[in-house]
Amino acid sequence: MVASTALTDAELIELSISNPGWRVERRAGALVMTPPTGTYTGVRNNELAVALAPFAHAHSLVGVDSSGGVRLPDGDAVSADHALLRASDWNALDPPEREGIASIVPVVVIELVSKSDRHRTTAEKCEHWFEQGVAPVIMLDPYRRTIRAWGDVPPDFPDLLAAVQ
Repeated sequence: MVASTALTDAELIELSISNPGWRVERRAGALVMTPPTGTYTGVRNNELAVALAPFAHAHSLVGVDSSGGVRLPDGDAVSADHALLRASDWNALDPPEREGIASIVPVVVIELVSKSDRHRTTAEKCEHWFEQGVAPVIMLDPYRRTIRAWGDVPPDFPDLLAAVQ
């Protein structure tokens, strides 16, 4: 569901609280609400978190799942299926910033295509992440068994496709 409205971060969080299970984002001034994915996507997201954790720890990164959102330089408030933040950037935030929609640009974003996702829409979201300074951005499609990346993927990055099969 997409609606044109300008919501503050506080209003966006309140709307999210009022609609449990739905992902609520502000993209290009529009409100975007995404319904919950299927159980299999939830299992795959958990496997991704397990696969990403050693890489994140080895590179002083902090992992964020789809329940946490960030505010990008263009003002969009969005969440990725998985995002990795520099630990130094995360540690520089004060507690209220951490609890809200933090103005912090991830260094890595992973978008996992679910059965209900439109491939093109997911790719457009990935392109937007990249335009806002995230690199690499990785779109993982377990149905097509493909990975598409914007930016350079580190050579020691985990095999995400293997993690979600």
